[in-house]
Amino acid sequence: MDYSNLTSEEKVSTLTNAVAYSTPEEIREIYKNLGEVEFTARALAIACRYRGLEHVKALVECGATFDYERSGRIHAAYDCEEVNFSLSLINFNGKNDENLFAQVFFTEGKPVLGDNLSLKGGKKLPVLPLKQRVEIVEYLCENGKSACLDAGTLLYYSILKKSFTMADALKKSGAVIPDECKKVLSEGGSGIPKGMDRWYEYSNIIYSMKIDDFLRVCEYFCAELDGKPLHFTEVIYAGIGSVNFYDPELFEFFLNHFNQSKMNKTRILNVIIKNNLISDLAIAAEAGWLKQPRKRDEMIAFASEGGYTEVSAWLLDYKNRTADLAAEQKKAEKKMMRELNAAPDSVSELKKVWSYKKREDGTLVITSYKGNKTEISVPAKIGKEAVTAIGTYAFSPCAPRRTQEQADNRGQIQKITLPDSIKVIEENAFYWCKELEEINVPDGMTEICNGTFTNCGIKKMMLPDSVKRIGESAFWGCDSMTSVNIPESVTEIGKQAFGACTALKEIEVPGSVEKISSWVFQHCSALEKVIIHEGVAEIGREVFSNCTALNELELPASIKKITNYRHPKNDMLTPFYQIPDLTLIVAPKSYAEKYCKRNELAYKVKES
Repeated sequence: MDYSNLTSEEKVSTLTNAVAYSTPEEIREIYKNLGEVEFTARALAIACRYRGLEHVKALVECGATFDYERSGRIHAAYDCEEVNFSLSLINFNGKNDENLFAQVFFTEGKPVLGDNLSLKGGKKLPVLPLKQRVEIVEYLCENGKSACLDAGTLLYYSILKKSFTMADALKKSGAVIPDECKKVLSEGGSGIPKGMDRWYEYSNIIYSMKIDDFLRVCEYFCAELDGKPLHFTEVIYAGIGSVNFYDPELFEFFLNHFNQSKMNKTRILNVIIKNNLISDLAIAAEAGWLKQPRKRDEMIAFASEGGYTEVSAWLLDYKNRTADLAAEQKKAEKKMMRELNAAPDSVSELKKVWSYKKREDGTLVITSYKGNKTEISVPAKIGKEAVTAIGTYAFSPCAPRRTQEQADNRGQIQKITLPDSIKVIEENAFYWCKELEEINVPDGMTEICNGTFTNCGIKKMMLPDSVKRIGESAFWGCDSMTSVNIPESVTEIGKQAFGACTALKEIEVPGSVEKISSWVFQHCSALEKVIIHEGVAEIGREVFSNCTALNELELPASIKKITNYRHPKNDMLTPFYQIPDLTLIVAPKSYAEKYCKRNELAYKVKES
């Protein structure tokens, strides 16, 4: 065969097919005749998963590598954007891991990655036994540095996918989980490049695990974290289920392996008390959950008022055994006198409630709320300086630097009143304030930053005309919010900005917003009415996916681009995925009409 006139794409296709059909000796000869091949990762992945060590050696010795140029041209030519092809070495199944692993090896109806590699003529290649794939990993770790195997990332996913034999082989070869993955495991995804994507990926996988698998994966990861505990969130709590979480042995496991500061201790203690789980109560007390007299006495009052007599007796006995009652009384009296004698608006008193620092312009930014009220008014001034900004995580129960008491108090905040002096609210300022129902956005605010109101109990939101940008995940998970306006001043709406707002019924997107970014209204299951004004030019990936109540949507003539996403199972997902009864209204001869025809979507042409 004459290889001299082949295009780059034809060379890649020739090499990939050679791996599937040819012997190692034939691969070497073909590779030699092809010369330089710009993309070899897919061919190497097929050899690792389906063919065997000799095929891998043939490729690596000829120069094949898992690495490839990260560019738009390469991604488009080979359907490989952000694909880690070395993951072909570990176990997975398409049902649970389609977003993570099941990237196409061939496109347009040709063979795809799965339990078997389908070849022309109906022939199938089964996945190599685990023992053979472990041998390949050992070879790549010892001899295949030129193949650019990311052993650390492979170790991370081997543990996550319960491929412990593979994980042990990688650790024996010196592999270490990358620092970025360690941070995701111990801190969650916030503040880490691509961290939230990896955190969602990790959460979704462990969410569906059986309890025994979950515990073993956690133990493996803890051994890699240099003594740091695993990050704990509501996703972990919900995924494990209350029956499992409150089993005494498992409860103790969670306290020993996860970051307790991220746990909603008040809620957990309330559940323990209501269900008379004295063994769990003893475990919590041993972990220091009742060390603070205020928290201890709150639980005693809760148990007593609820008529939980057995738990009340245990708590009272615990108090008698551990408390220095005289010292506590003296301390309480001193505190009461200080509060009686202090002016509530003095700087000294405000410092007890607010942490703050000066900005470059001499005004103040609130960096942390330290109080315990459920309804809060932010001061317009502290001393002589005006308060003009709310800092990152200032009210968030999930802030990286706060006490458990602060987290508990912030988790109960219901209303916040901001003064007109506020011009800036920084990222994640009210992140996960689940009980927050009411807050005002002052005139003059130009931006709702990333994650500002993620997972708040906000019911209605009125944005002033000064707002120009709504950041990524700004209102994600606000599942009580029934209405929100997007002013005509807004020119940008970030990804997932209103995702999972499951009570939101109507939304209007002004023409000033040129692009509706990916996932902006994803999982808004109550959304019935959407108005998109002329001027909007682009609709991003899966914008309205799972908006199941949406029956009709008019697309303006100004639309020039609608982004699809190729599903790992080779399905093409439109921005209107999983909306069974949707009919799109389009202008005659518009881009939107052509798009609907091309993607076989139900539509009607708007009358002139």
